Amino acid sequence: MLAMKSYEQQRSAQTGRSPEEEALYQVLSIEREAQAIIAEAEEEAERLVLAARQRATELGQEAQRDAQNIAQLAASQAQSEALRNADLIRAQAGVELAAWERAAQPLQESAAARVLTLVTLGTGEPDGVRR
Repeated sequence: MLAMKSYEQQRSAQTGRSPEEEALYQVLSIEREAQAIIAEAEEEAERLVLAARQRATELGQEAQRDAQNIAQLAASQAQSEALRNADLIRAQAGVELAAWERAAQPLQESAAARVLTLVTLGTGEPDGVRR
């Protein structure tokens, strides 16, 4: 402690300050250094917050692009499936239509004959022509 006093006295003598003033000067110097460290830490914290916000925005955009891609793929797959189902339905309808046509073919001739008979009965002439 004696060595400390002599150092403080030497320093006080060099600066022209009393030991109390020198101690106060050192405390103020330490406080300025602490404030500079705090300011630097606050700036770094701001940079980190900005970087985190930017990264969160990027991640959000990336997630939205991924979701859009997934939705587009799902829509494309659903459309393909709907087109396949429509083709199957058309094919089944074609088969059923052909079956109905085959079933109606024999009836078509008898229906035409009946219509002809009705028309000719209405005119009273065998050829169906009124004179």
